Amino acid sequence: MGGRSIAVRRAGEADVQTVHEVLVAAFDPLRDQYTVPAFDATVLDPKRVGARLSEGPVWVAERQAKAVGTFGVRHDEGGCYLRGMGVVPAARGLGVGRLLLDEAVGYVRIVGAPRTWLYTTPFLDAAIHLYESVGFARMVEDPAPDLFGTPLIGMELPT
Repeated sequence: MGGRSIAVRRAGEADVQTVHEVLVAAFDPLRDQYTVPAFDATVLDPKRVGARLSEGPVWVAERQAKAVGTFGVRHDEGGCYLRGMGVVPAARGLGVGRLLLDEAVGYVRIVGAPRTWLYTTPFLDAAIHLYESVGFARMVEDPAPDLFGTPLIGMELPT
């Protein structure tokens, strides 16, 4: 199976509910590891998904015509901030995250972002390993960042 059966496409306004549903499915099993406001900031409602579409590209991964993953990029003054990767539990291990990450990294290279970074939580081991596998390195930040009380790990892709 793997990546050949998965298609990645750019999300549009018609996909806001789909992106929301993917985020819910991806993060609901981890809800207890987040503070309530951090979970809310991670699992966007459709209105906030729609707003995110105006800040940079968002992608949807599909397998057998069903959305199984999402990821996005926000354009900032200093470069591109990768955010909002979620893969539904049933699709983990199929290469969905890799395909989404490759799409995002390819995009930031095309636009010539001077800096590419992201934040993840220390309990998302598979995501951390994925990011490290394409060259992301942990940032040293003092004080250590958090999202409404949920610890974060910052990672940056060397230019």
